[in-house]
Amino acid sequence: MIAILICVAAFVSVFIAGRRSLSAGTGLALAFGYMYGVIRANFPQPASHFIFDAAALGLYMAIFARPKTPLERRRIRKVAPWVVVLFAWPAFLALLPIHDPLIQLVGLRGIVFFLPFVILGAMFDDLELRKLAFWIGALNVVAFAFASGEYVLGVPAFFPRNAATEIIYISKDVANYSAFRIPATFVNPAAASFASWAARNCS
Repeated sequence: MIAILICVAAFVSVFIAGRRSLSAGTGLALAFGYMYGVIRANFPQPASHFIFDAAALGLYMAIFARPKTPLERRRIRKVAPWVVVLFAWPAFLALLPIHDPLIQLVGLRGIVFFLPFVILGAMFDDLELRKLAFWIGALNVVAFAFASGEYVLGVPAFFPRNAATEIIYISKDVANYSAFRIPATFVNPAAASFASWAARNCS
């Protein structure tokens, strides 16, 4: 239930921010992406998989529903045909009866869900890009603060051991000692390190 409420909060807050400006909406959506690992670790519910999806959907609805300036419309027209092509080909492949329809739907989502960011990027001007750069810089500082806290207080203080974080606890440092890799606010880097460890030990 808490994860569902977080998804709703992500959608609503990013929608409101996106109505104000491109950089605010995109920056807040990225903030939910940055914090996804910590949130999912502490609320390992099925709905927590969709926190960033909800934020991205709120951003799409906010940006594409608001009026466009003539310059924005011109920029969108330049990239829109490529977005259509990038969407149409995987959509066509998803209609072919190759695998189970649900599997193909999941694969299609992974390929096309973030394509609207191409159009979103075309709408940015220099001022909005500078504001977005500030957002990203601030988020990186926050991620570093989490990493520092994990180094001092320990990873379990931020990532309790459960099914969502198990990969963090079974992938140690490159020398295979007892020290954990510091995941900051993310869980995926641990997955990459574990994949490399598994490749070495299974070969």
